[in-house]
Amino acid sequence: MTKEISPTSENILKLQLSGDYYDHQFTPFSVGLMLGNVRFGILLNEEQSNMAGWHDDPLKPVEGLISILGDSGHHFSLEIAIENGEEETACDFLASYHGRMVWASESRRDVFIVSSVPEDPNQGNIELKSESGHTFTISMEYVEDSTLQQIEELEALLNKSNTHGQSH
Repeated sequence: MTKEISPTSENILKLQLSGDYYDHQFTPFSVGLMLGNVRFGILLNEEQSNMAGWHDDPLKPVEGLISILGDSGHHFSLEIAIENGEEETACDFLASYHGRMVWASESRRDVFIVSSVPEDPNQGNIELKSESGHTFTISMEYVEDSTLQQIEELEALLNKSNTHGQSH
């Protein structure tokens, strides 16, 4: 018997993408991971944001993160926020992506979260990796908090939460 989980359930992550919509194309520039009232913000670097246009896929910049969430057993809802641009022409795009539920097929397991500079873990970017090898890099260039502090916040959000009724 499976427990019915609604998108508003406290154990469902929200993946919030904010960006611009021009010429029928969404270009994300930030990502928010939310669980309950806890939010972790990620600023995408220029190369990550540009991937949406290069691949004609609005989710390409966060493809690694989406794969990691699935590999680690996190169900999530996708939320889209258009900050600048032609929101009135984005109806089809929003209908396709905003509110979409993504159900993980794997059971809960930890995400590997480390600094890109292991010899000085308070420096560098944050590297996320799943057991199956998917990766995602969080640039720390414009973040005021230390890399270690951000890693601890991500650990609490992704690895120590959302375990009700599931095994690690």
